[in-house]
Amino acid sequence: MRKELYKAVVLATSALSTGLALPSLAQAQTAGSDSESLVLEEVIVTARRRVEAAQDVPISMTVFDQDQLDNANIINAGDLATYTPSLQVNNRFGGDTTQFSIRGFSQELRTTASVGVYFAEVVAQRGANSSVSGDGAGPGDLFDLQNVQVLKGPQGTLFGRNTTGGAILLTPNRPTDELEGYIEGSVGNYDMWRGQGVVNVPVTDNIRLRFGIDHQERDGYLDNISDIGPDHFANVDYTSWRASMVIDFTDRLENYTILKGAESENNGYPGSIFACNADDPGIGSLVCVPDLEERKAAGNDGFYDVFNYIPNPKSKQEQWQAINTTTWDITDSLRLKNIISYAELETNTRNAIYGTNWNLFGSFFIFQMVGLSNERPTTDQTTFVEEFQVQGSGFDDRLTWQAGLYYEKSKPDDDYGSQSPAFIDCDQLSIQSGNPDDWRCNGTSSRGSVSSAPGGVTYENQAAYLQGTFDFNNHWSTTLGIRYTDDQTDGEVTESIYKFPAGELAPPNSVTTETRKPEEDSSKVTWMAGLDYKPTDDILLYAKYALGYRQGNVNLAGIEGLNTVGPEEVDSYEIGAKTAFFGTVPGTFNIAAFYNDFTDQQIQYGYFAPSGVGTTAVVNAGASTIWGIEIETSLRLFDGFVLSAGYTYLDTEVDEIVFPDLPPGLPVEGFNASTAEGEPLSYSPENKLVLTASYDLPLDADLGDMNISATYIYTDEMQAVSEETSIFATLDEYDLINLNFNWRSIAGSPVDLSVFATNVTDEEYITFLTGNWNTAGLESGQVGVPRMYGARLRYNF
Repeated sequence: MRKELYKAVVLATSALSTGLALPSLAQAQTAGSDSESLVLEEVIVTARRRVEAAQDVPISMTVFDQDQLDNANIINAGDLATYTPSLQVNNRFGGDTTQFSIRGFSQELRTTASVGVYFAEVVAQRGANSSVSGDGAGPGDLFDLQNVQVLKGPQGTLFGRNTTGGAILLTPNRPTDELEGYIEGSVGNYDMWRGQGVVNVPVTDNIRLRFGIDHQERDGYLDNISDIGPDHFANVDYTSWRASMVIDFTDRLENYTILKGAESENNGYPGSIFACNADDPGIGSLVCVPDLEERKAAGNDGFYDVFNYIPNPKSKQEQWQAINTTTWDITDSLRLKNIISYAELETNTRNAIYGTNWNLFGSFFIFQMVGLSNERPTTDQTTFVEEFQVQGSGFDDRLTWQAGLYYEKSKPDDDYGSQSPAFIDCDQLSIQSGNPDDWRCNGTSSRGSVSSAPGGVTYENQAAYLQGTFDFNNHWSTTLGIRYTDDQTDGEVTESIYKFPAGELAPPNSVTTETRKPEEDSSKVTWMAGLDYKPTDDILLYAKYALGYRQGNVNLAGIEGLNTVGPEEVDSYEIGAKTAFFGTVPGTFNIAAFYNDFTDQQIQYGYFAPSGVGTTAVVNAGASTIWGIEIETSLRLFDGFVLSAGYTYLDTEVDEIVFPDLPPGLPVEGFNASTAEGEPLSYSPENKLVLTASYDLPLDADLGDMNISATYIYTDEMQAVSEETSIFATLDEYDLINLNFNWRSIAGSPVDLSVFATNVTDEEYITFLTGNWNTAGLESGQVGVPRMYGARLRYNF
């Protein structure tokens, strides 16, 4: 009977928990009996490009449905990482441009993504090469979703791009055959307000439409102490929309179209200065120390205080995408599927990276910033994707297989790139002009300059793949997959370095111009093999091997010899178990152990170019070992009370680093690397725990359904940069507590109420470090989000 009950309920996970989306427990009545029995509400996923129950998939994963995203107040990629063991983010440039890291595999500046993000099976559009953008979940992507699936470990056999870390799947709600929808409003601290609405319209029996819009505004939590520009930073102001249509031409031929777009514009995220190196004879002692002393004397040294020197900072992102999926079930055992997508992304960023207030030789001194020309964007990239799949089954459904061809081309829509001052005093508005004759700067420092670097990068990726699963019997099965990928990257940039006379604000008096056209081609055959054993219907044991690969890339900012990087590879081994059990304390328990041998690792380090401008290079310099354990469990301890937990233990170590020799004649010897031999990988905490307790209040059903929940998140200390470059290399551990109250169908009405609070203890913690202690005499970075709270009211129809 348990098997029938388990298989009978094929629903999304319970909407009442803010924890991990493990199969949840519910009451159901057994046929022919007045007694109630426990059943498992299965979580449905598409981790292997087909519909399956999560407990039947031999992949370590964390899944959230839309209710859980709402209850946890997850609105961007950084929020998603907070609740997901093994998942970390680099949010140096704000929530709109977050980079993901899974199991220690991170994306550096000027590398391609190590974690692929997919919306409706299409990989996220690429961004700029010389700055952080694209490749992730953009503003407003996390609404009206069926679920979010975080897949851990290499998934390149089946998915569009080969990556070493894993994949994140965003599955939107499809149009249904019901006239339904909702209108929702939220308010909160920092003058937050959010409006959201979705409507689903069945036009005919064969045509269904769905429309959604999401808008949010919130004041920033970073306080500007400069009296220049806005009062606050890290604010939120975005609008996201989505329209989808399903047409059933026949019972076997379906076309599914999605149009979506988003626009986000905020003040940006200037860096926070944490400490100054008084022993540094240059910047540290001469300008950084006096700056911090002045701030402290004025009472402007709070944890969320930043200094902005740009009169009109901005972080603007505009994107839109069209996705069309055609599915043709030729027979019950053969399906053809074609996915085509086109997307555009444009960003405009003007940001004080380090938030400095420094004077040198009697004039204001810009250490370094992300500059923006009024005549060209920071990013302007288009991405085209075409994928053709054939899916089938055979041998009395004992064999399920799929094969596919993949093509992706991402190219500049026009020239883009930064226009940035460094080590110089400039009239800020003048250097936003596209005409250098309009610029006014004081070249007192010999290293002072303004760089202008229009250009762009074209990525072309082609692949063919085949994967199948064969069931030997009801207990044993095996999965084999193979993929060939060819990646070509071509860049072009014309960089001009302008110098200025000393003593007064004046136009440039010299310019050095160089055109670079770096190219990098790479290809690889990757494969995976797995063996699964199901001793009972409620237990899955598995072991697998996967070869992961991340393509090489070019570096538009790199000097000759440091402007390309080759591919990296990882041999990944994993064993795991997924179990469901009943009895006095029913629930689920999933565990995975993994070991990764990481070679030709793409390592970033910073250096000063001959022009005096600080920049970074990415080279194949490392080899690392990564191993760990992941546990996710959900237990019903008593009626109405569910305890869910996710835990990751992660051990990373860099086994070898061999950096190339820097060219002679650089203004500063040495570099600041992101890691070093014998050290852990960046932003890879050894321990991370997410623990959620959820309780359904035992009230009269006429009042509606009430639930309260609390989530505790522990993130261990983690090394952000190499200890060889900064004494502050390791970030402190931190604890977060989030609370949530839900009241659904208030007094039998179609109205729901939610009250939420995140980081209720107002924990102060640092999320990113630049690692400039030894090379520049300071340490700076980004701070975490303070306490947020609010309420949400929804009307369902």
